[in-house]
Amino acid sequence: MPNQETQSIAFEHNKHLIVKTWNEILGIVKIHLEQGNERILISDIDQIIGFCDTIDSNAFLPIQSDDLSPKYARRINSYYDLIDKVVDELKKRKIANTNGLNATGQRWGYTRYLQTDNIAVSLCVQFDYWAAHADTPFWITFKELTPEKKWPKTSGIIKECKTVASQLGSTIHESNTREVFFALFPVLDKTEDIVINDLAEQIIQLTTSLEIKMGISETHHPASLV
Repeated sequence: MPNQETQSIAFEHNKHLIVKTWNEILGIVKIHLEQGNERILISDIDQIIGFCDTIDSNAFLPIQSDDLSPKYARRINSYYDLIDKVVDELKKRKIANTNGLNATGQRWGYTRYLQTDNIAVSLCVQFDYWAAHADTPFWITFKELTPEKKWPKTSGIIKECKTVASQLGSTIHESNTREVFFALFPVLDKTEDIVINDLAEQIIQLTTSLEIKMGISETHHPASLV
């Protein structure tokens, strides 16, 4: 088993202190239990591993001087601005509207809401998913509008979202509210206009694929959707 998490500290008189993480120790124990087919003990070790993971993911990390650099604040604000500009691009292409829909800030980030003719769209900067599920702060989820074209309370298109994700090779996360969030990966080392257009195209592709999967004709959209 790899021991990249192990640290060895040398002292005088040929003495060493070896530091291992609980993840590394418990992983070795689990391997031996699996080899011995100790199913009950494997279940116990999995619970302990899960407990340690929970502690690690919620542990307070000491603040370093570089953590307080204004560059991080500027970068986070630029992500919010980017979301707004992507929404503006989709509105400019007449692909979606934001009538009566206000942006909201949450504990985990920032969300813009918009609608196509048949789908409710939430475009987010999602810090918790960024930390746990994929190397991107940008996520998007979809719901089917009600027959009255109102914002729905539940997704209703979970199966369709998962099918589209499988077809497109998308990274997704299903939230505890049973919404399927798609990760949006921005192009790197490009100018802002290129990044905006690329994210808009990713959203268009997802929206179009979902509408086709839902049996909604795509003819009501501009040619750029196809």
